[in-house]
Amino acid sequence: MTPKTVYAVVGDFGDTREVVPIARVLERRGHTVKYLADARAIKKATDLLKNAGVAYETRSPLPTDALDLLLIGTAATAVEAQIEWTRWGRERGIFTLWMEDLHATGSRKKTQCVAPDAMMVIDKLAEGVAKVVRPGLPIFIVGKPTFSDPREMPRLEDGPAIRAKIRAELGLTDTDFMVVVAFGGEPPQLAEEQLQICLDNLGIIFPPNCMVAWRFHPKHSNAAGMREKAMATSSAAGVRTVDTAEKDLKQLMVAADFAVATWGTTDRLAALIHGTPLATMLFPDQSEMLKESGFPDAVPVCVATDLQAGVRDAEELGQLAHNVLVSHLQGLQTGKDPARIYTKGFRGSKFVSLLEPGAVECAADVVESFLPDLPLRVYGALPPSLEMIGMTAEELQKRQGAGDPTTPEDPGCGNCGCKHG
Repeated sequence: MTPKTVYAVVGDFGDTREVVPIARVLERRGHTVKYLADARAIKKATDLLKNAGVAYETRSPLPTDALDLLLIGTAATAVEAQIEWTRWGRERGIFTLWMEDLHATGSRKKTQCVAPDAMMVIDKLAEGVAKVVRPGLPIFIVGKPTFSDPREMPRLEDGPAIRAKIRAELGLTDTDFMVVVAFGGEPPQLAEEQLQICLDNLGIIFPPNCMVAWRFHPKHSNAAGMREKAMATSSAAGVRTVDTAEKDLKQLMVAADFAVATWGTTDRLAALIHGTPLATMLFPDQSEMLKESGFPDAVPVCVATDLQAGVRDAEELGQLAHNVLVSHLQGLQTGKDPARIYTKGFRGSKFVSLLEPGAVECAADVVESFLPDLPLRVYGALPPSLEMIGMTAEELQKRQGAGDPTTPEDPGCGNCGCKHG
């Protein structure tokens, strides 16, 4: 196998964590990988690369750049490098492959000025969004590399033990009702507005005697100040809080009785997968932001699984918290908590595929499939979508523009035998 050169371009915290493991596998397979990061340090991509011991550059393309493929992470926030390198690669006939780190990050309005040759997504829900926003684009379901690692996302079988451990460390019993409220990092003013609405309505939102765990995204510029404000205001209002700053947020979501989060946070999926009832904050009105973020109907994926779980004001959030508490109390009496059973069995089931192992290798297989002069890494039958492998960007566009019948309806990742497709 002739070694090839791949440029891996990353933007922010989320896409860096997904792309780097894929690039590492490509390196182990003998390929050369060069890392390019968005120059805006606030987005944390550079911090992650430094911590991982990865040599990288923050620059624009050069006339001397020689490569076989561009592997670009789709960032939720830092998209300048993503756009610049995609446009440059497409103009020069260099195959450009995007990797989504979360639902719809490859469909954001900011990045619709360019398009890759193909895109890898994490699951069927992400594929559905991509097909609406980017019709005709070859899409490959590969899973979510970070979630397929048990060190990053708790396994279903480990949930009860994690829940018991975290609650014991926090001094909580089974009868305590813990509510985790997690805010996002971007845009920063949204988290501040959401926090203020919560603090102005503490008595409406939180049931008596519940324990509130306030959590703020590490990339928020005022995370420490917001936390101090939340703790002080809660204490003054007689609302009990529990300090969870040192706890992993995904594990905390597993241990919670009720979770409240913004629609863009990755950790919220841990709640759904493990059966913790989840409310998604849609206040203040975020309809335009959602549309710009790749959701044409302004309904994020986590809410599409249950529209009633998207709360648009403090009163709706308070009512949902009350309903979950009633269910929690019923569970203490009967051993069966209806809200948790529903969340895990219905809402959470939509995301369980993200726990399947092999996502990193599957994504690396897709990358290699588009490298020139390499044999296909096929395990089982060749899906129709792979008939397009090896074509130039122009050939792909021509074939899709003509409505070729081999354009994939649901390519998945059947070329590697995993369960993501």
